Amino acid sequence: MGTSAPLPRTRPGAWREKVQAWAREDLASFRARPWLIEITSGPFLGPHAFAWTDSAIRVFDGTGLDAEEALAMVGVFERALAWLLDGVEQRVAERVVEGRTEGGTL
Repeated sequence: MGTSAPLPRTRPGAWREKVQAWAREDLASFRARPWLIEITSGPFLGPHAFAWTDSAIRVFDGTGLDAEEALAMVGVFERALAWLLDGVEQRVAERVVEGRTEGGTL
């Protein structure tokens, strides 16, 4: 997702290792820029988006998935990670509010 990080397909390893590295990169991006969670629910268009998406699709080369299925996997993965992180962020925000209103500590 980040423009300074290597494209998903250029990472070392088989497809699983590439997806794991991609997940770690996305996690770091979402944590550093929580507003990214909001924009991943729709099309992410930017100067690097096409190259990144093409590279992410190619991570699944050799898995038996066709291009359409690989694109679907990319979308599912990105939305699932954003959804999970959004839930975590929401719980953290709720704990902050509870801590402030009840005088408790986090």
